[in-house]
Formats: sequence, structure tokens, C-alpha cells
Amino acid sequence: MSVQEGAAVLMADGTTQPIQNCKRGQRVFTVVAGRLVPGWINFSSSYFENETITLIAGPCSVTVEPTALVGYGTEVTRYKLAAMLKPGDEIKVVDDGIVSIEAISCITTNEGSSRIYDVNIEGGGNVVANGVVVR
Repeated sequence: MSVQEGAAVLMADGTTQPIQNCKRGQRVFTVVAGRLVPGWINFSSSYFENETITLIAGPCSVTVEPTALVGYGTEVTRYKLAAMLKPGDEIKVVDDGIVSIEAISCITTNEGSSRIYDVNIEGGGNVVANGVVVR
């Protein structure tokens, strides 16, 4: 899961925390079979990326690297590369603890160096960043 610095990660206690503050062993919410379930952070690292993509869907907006996998469509385990998404595509979002599907209303490609944080979840799970399900 590769998300831009500052993205709010949904922690297992219901609070959010900036991705750059997430550490190994912390509990976060992950989406499994359309429900929020707790997972554990395996490791976290950061690097710089020269291009990012900002996705806006409903009340949610997240900036990711082009190769990030985003929860896509209504199937439980379906993901799509951020670079392959188009306005109108439906992605998985979490708002007020409810997992739902929202159509992407806007996609922006951002040029210039950005710090990206890569957080891996035990078992290869996803994470909720700024309300968007990302893997």
C-alpha cells in the first residue's frame, strides 16, 4: 500500500493517524468481505516518487503512487492499479465506519517529488487511507 505522506489511516480503535506515524505492530482496520476487521502493520517504509495520482470519490480523496492497488467494484477481493482507473469507475470507500462503493468523480496526475509511505498489513491485507481502500 503506497500512499502520500499525511494520509489519514483508519486505526483499529476508530481513530485516524497520519501514515508517516504508523509503526510495526500497530492495529489498523482492513476491509475483508465488505466489513472492517482489525489487522496488524508488518512494516512501514518511505521513499520518493516523481508522479502521484489523486483520486476523489464521494467524501474521500487520496493521493497514491500509480502502481498502488485500489479496492475496485463490488467484488470482495477485486483491486485495480491506480493508473488504470478512470472517472466513473467505482471504488471501495469507508465513511463513518461503513464500507461502500463510490464512483470516482475526479482523477489528477501530480508531477514532482512526493514522499510516499508503504505500509504492509499482516497477511497482505488492505488499509483505509483517507477513506479509500488501498492495497
